[in-house]
Amino acid sequence: MKSKLFVRIAAAALAAVLCLSMTACGSSEESGDTAAQEETTEITASAGGSIALPETLTVPTEVNTMEKTIADGTMYGAVNMTQYKNIGYIYTNGSCTFTFSGNVYDGYGEPVTTARTDVTVSLWKQLEGEAEFIKTVHYVADGTTQQYTFDGLDTASQYRFTITYTDNGAYYMSGQFSISGVSEMGSDEEPTVNA
Repeated sequence: MKSKLFVRIAAAALAAVLCLSMTACGSSEESGDTAAQEETTEITASAGGSIALPETLTVPTEVNTMEKTIADGTMYGAVNMTQYKNIGYIYTNGSCTFTFSGNVYDGYGEPVTTARTDVTVSLWKQLEGEAEFIKTVHYVADGTTQQYTFDGLDTASQYRFTITYTDNGAYYMSGQFSISGVSEMGSDEEPTVNA
């Protein structure tokens, strides 16, 4: 009888310890999830802005091509792409506004309606021999103009933007952009990524 009582008490104690440890793990996971959510909060561009490409800029007609130029402290560009384009390094005035407008087209150049309209613009800072990721902003290739201002940039450092549109290959994105706050072009070097 004593051994049965002892087994019951031991089982109850073990169950209590397991419940407490599971509760502790659960709250730690929840707080970890919250931290992960804060880190992965999506930054989206705001509606607004305008893009007036200079007459000297030729808008590309071939897929996976980009044209760009700088005039009066603003880089202007036009792109047709299926995956990824690097704009090249620039120096800024400490802040720059990336304005974008684009649409999605099929292989015949006809506009399409698709759920895959997410275009990401990522900012990278050139360090000595490597590139450091700063942030990614989401734009929508739906014909509207959107913009986002990147503040707190070091005027002595070079930065580059990358534009990404990833689909299943059936469509491509065609768009125009402007980046105000550009003081001059930087190098064309591609350092190692340090994410």
